[in-house]
Amino acid sequence: MDFKKSLLLLVVAVIPVIVYTAKAQSNTVYDPAPLDTIYPIQDDSAPALMALAAMYAPMENEAGWIKMVCAGMTEGGCAYLRDNQALGLWQSQSGNIGSSSGGFVADVKTIDEHAQVWKAQLTVFTPGKEATSDMYTLVRRDTDGRWYLDRILSGPDISLP
Repeated sequence: MDFKKSLLLLVVAVIPVIVYTAKAQSNTVYDPAPLDTIYPIQDDSAPALMALAAMYAPMENEAGWIKMVCAGMTEGGCAYLRDNQALGLWQSQSGNIGSSSGGFVADVKTIDEHAQVWKAQLTVFTPGKEATSDMYTLVRRDTDGRWYLDRILSGPDISLP
């Protein structure tokens, strides 16, 4: 009788393991494709707003920070930032723990169909507090129909040459 009980226990314990293993081997595994951009938000203003928020976000190295900011900027705007504003902004953001442009854009002034001045609201988070500021920006519509940051006209720690 002990042999029959042992055999029954072995069958009861082994069968579920075999079934589970067979089922696990037949599962489909998906390899997700990386995103094309760092701003998966489906909004025409997303690149500009993400660049604005990235300017005040902490990063470990300056080169990575500039690359992240410039991803949502025009080519000329990125060059202007590097040459005129990057050093001051990089030094000012080092104490921040985060930032948000919140998607809030008001008082849009249209220059032409491809350029606008935006008043955007930016919140910068530092340990124990947050500060909200109005930023005035020049944005340009690219051929993809999205708005990209071209210049920061005024805002925290922005110096104009």
